[in-house]
Amino acid sequence: MLVNWDASLLRESETSWHPPPLDWIKINVDASLLDSNLASIGVVVRDSKGRLLLAFGKKKLHWDINQLELDVVFFFERCHERMDV
Repeated sequence: MLVNWDASLLRESETSWHPPPLDWIKINVDASLLDSNLASIGVVVRDSKGRLLLAFGKKKLHWDINQLELDVVFFFERCHERMDV
């Protein structure tokens, strides 16, 4: 049974992505955490024209959503250093 369907639909339609300034990239990070401590993380990287440059997701075990999102940022930072960009 769907409860508050209109409320969730409204939230979704108000959310929009805005590109970064010219010659910049935008990195969007998100994480989700279940009561069972199963977690998912994801990163999407786009340029100023909205073109997809990189995307990845990963499942893991975790217990704190704030720490989980911070872990994603640090993981991406390490990947960036290895690419020597």
